[in-house]
Amino acid sequence: MLESEYFMPRWTGRENELVPPVNAADVKIAWNLSEDRRVKNPPAIAIGRDFWKQKLSAGADVNAVTYRNLMLSMIWHLCNNTEVGQAPPDFQNCIERLAKWLGSDVLFAVIARIPLQWLNNTPRGFPFDLEELVRQVEQQAA
Repeated sequence: MLESEYFMPRWTGRENELVPPVNAADVKIAWNLSEDRRVKNPPAIAIGRDFWKQKLSAGADVNAVTYRNLMLSMIWHLCNNTEVGQAPPDFQNCIERLAKWLGSDVLFAVIARIPLQWLNNTPRGFPFDLEELVRQVEQQAA
């Protein structure tokens, strides 16, 4: 077993495979529970699979829902912690345009189905098209 496999077990799909689309209501549940935990237990605590199985709809793909929720958490973090000028202009523009939609049903609906790739041990930016996410959110909100 490789050392990275020992410390980072593969609980998701294979790298670069698409994450299955999920129910937007499950993403909203995951977001609200994660936010509640983040506020009550900073910096944050892990939430186990059994907890998620109890809270999400019957048959929900826990891995896919929580992974998509992780992408929302990354967006939230960037919206709240990226100073103007610290990011490339196109990235900054996307983050600024998404900020007003955080926690909205429109964003939950889009993040639940937008094409998204699994990443494993390879930090290299968002595993989805950030500009497309913004475009779809703005289009659905109109």
